[in-house]
Amino acid sequence: IEESLVKEFGKQTGLIESQLTLLAQQKAESPKGGNAEHDHSLALKVADQITTIERAISLMDEKTKGLQRIKNSVTNLKDNLNANGYEIVEVMGKQFNQGMNIIVASSIPDENLKQGEQIITRIIKPQVNYNDKMIQAAQVEVSVGV
Repeated sequence: IEESLVKEFGKQTGLIESQLTLLAQQKAESPKGGNAEHDHSLALKVADQITTIERAISLMDEKTKGLQRIKNSVTNLKDNLNANGYEIVEVMGKQFNQGMNIIVASSIPDENLKQGEQIITRIIKPQVNYNDKMIQAAQVEVSVGV
């Protein structure tokens, strides 16, 4: 089953690559230096797809045939986003505090954490920055020590 998923992720990363090519074309065609509002919808969809693939990959056995190739493809996709001015901010596994500009979709009690400790344990939507400005806040699941 995991090998079938890897094949599907391979197809998805190919489609995402073509979306990134469109994104680069849009960027090249947009007016330089103008204050025109930039359309980020395609980049946000790509970032969401990357996050979905990463979440599935994290649940797979490391020995799954073709998994490393998919991981490399995801790295390349992120590099392409970065080259276009976008950054997917890594928040997974980080300590959560109320001052963060993050949407908490759910909190899950976790007996393995110290009481009151809050750790981001699942990314539903990634935080995406464009030219160092946040354009999408992360939606996350937080594990809370009991």
